[in-house]
Amino acid sequence: MKKLIALIFPVLLISAASISAAPPAGYGLLWSDEFNGTALDSTLWTNDIGGGGWGNQEKEYYTDGANLEFGNGALSMIAKQEAMGGNSYTSARFTSQGKKFFTYGYIECKMKAAKGAGLWNAIWMLGEDFLNPNVPGTSTPWPACGEVEMYESRTGPQQYNGCAGDNYFIGTCHFSNGGTVYNSSGKCAPTCLCDDYHLYAVEWDEQNFTYYFDGVQYWQYPITASYLTCFHQDMFLLFNMAVGGNYQGNNIDASTFPATMYIDYIRVYQKGLGVAKDVKKQTLQHSFSLVNPATAQLKVYDLSGKLVADYTSKVRQMKCGDNVIKMMPATLSNGAYVARLVDNGKAVSQRIVSAK
Repeated sequence: MKKLIALIFPVLLISAASISAAPPAGYGLLWSDEFNGTALDSTLWTNDIGGGGWGNQEKEYYTDGANLEFGNGALSMIAKQEAMGGNSYTSARFTSQGKKFFTYGYIECKMKAAKGAGLWNAIWMLGEDFLNPNVPGTSTPWPACGEVEMYESRTGPQQYNGCAGDNYFIGTCHFSNGGTVYNSSGKCAPTCLCDDYHLYAVEWDEQNFTYYFDGVQYWQYPITASYLTCFHQDMFLLFNMAVGGNYQGNNIDASTFPATMYIDYIRVYQKGLGVAKDVKKQTLQHSFSLVNPATAQLKVYDLSGKLVADYTSKVRQMKCGDNVIKMMPATLSNGAYVARLVDNGKAVSQRIVSAK
């Protein structure tokens, strides 16, 4: 959802697929929001308020929840044609920065898209260190923080690579390599994405971002290059319904409004890994190898976000190259946790399971 110029990517035609919510083998649920309440869960999300679209020249003003509605087990994000804050439209954007973030996993959203010319909608992720004056400790500008779109669309009847906008979406990875760089792949559905709910998912591991639509892979982007360190640290989630802007353009049809995007759920899975009684047998999905012990932090949380243990003082007594798994004792009660290591200015989180 940041600044985009021209995109060139293949269009893949698909057949209708049955929706079956299931992560790949070996994954367990880290956290989710089923949007069954009457308002956004403030422990998970923050409404991002204001206009301008972070420099994307968008035409909407994001409100403090006024463009969100709840009912029938889903969240409705509604774009309206109404003046506010010097803009001609209102809409919604909310993020999990500072509240829910993770490194690696299978991220799946069940969503029914909005329809009509002029909308630019997205489900995406940014590095948790993305510079935000409202979140303490953040300092990395875009695109160096990394950005990943699970779903991004230009709605309407206009054609994109032979596919109507209302049937079309893309997956994208943004990063910095001596300048702004991005890679994208487009997907063309046989019918309007507004007709029914679909599953949009990304499997993120140490090797790749693998993209799925209704459970079928359509793109994979490798992230092993040395300049892609931004994709090996914590990221947070964002949802938004933009109007106009640099990517969509400003051919906005008044009959589009009000336009609604429906979110059934967002679920984040990670590979479930045991914490054995024997420390020598403990392993993690990735190494948690120390770079700068003098300033490192290691904390363990339960899945509700409550701090369970703080091993920071012990980690700071370790040496460069040591694996912090040594600080994960077998005394943790049975259950699932999230271990978060902050080291050398980067943060990595991982799900762990204690099963004694």
